Amino acid sequence: ISNGNIVFLIVMTILEIVFLIIHEFFFGLIVGMLLIISYLLVFVLYFIYPQRIYEKNKYLKEKIDCDILDMGIRLRRGKIDSLIEWKNIKAIYESNDFLYLIQDKVNYILIPKRAIKNKYDLVTIQKLYNENNKDGTYNSTK
Repeated sequence: ISNGNIVFLIVMTILEIVFLIIHEFFFGLIVGMLLIISYLLVFVLYFIYPQRIYEKNKYLKEKIDCDILDMGIRLRRGKIDSLIEWKNIKAIYESNDFLYLIQDKVNYILIPKRAIKNKYDLVTIQKLYNENNKDGTYNSTK
């Protein structure tokens, strides 16, 4: 092997290492940016968008009665009377103003916290939910 070939191999090895470092850096940067965009999208869809819908929809501002039962949460508004059973709720997220009852990846029920009678009812919701959903999560974002 001549000195020219050794220099060529050293230069090619250094260039390959530099290329791999740059490739890994940009790949990690792109993946990181995609994760950040995904989290922002979820945040907007689950927290900002419902707030805007709530502000624009007069029916959501009507009086809502909420009863906490052993089998689920009963909601009443005017002539509408609904029972959301614990087994149909995959997760509950609590913000300052709302309870989000997550049913699946796209569906959730938004309950204004003003419908909850007192702080004890929030504790009861968490307790009953956890008892009835061993795999579920109750998160507070307030």
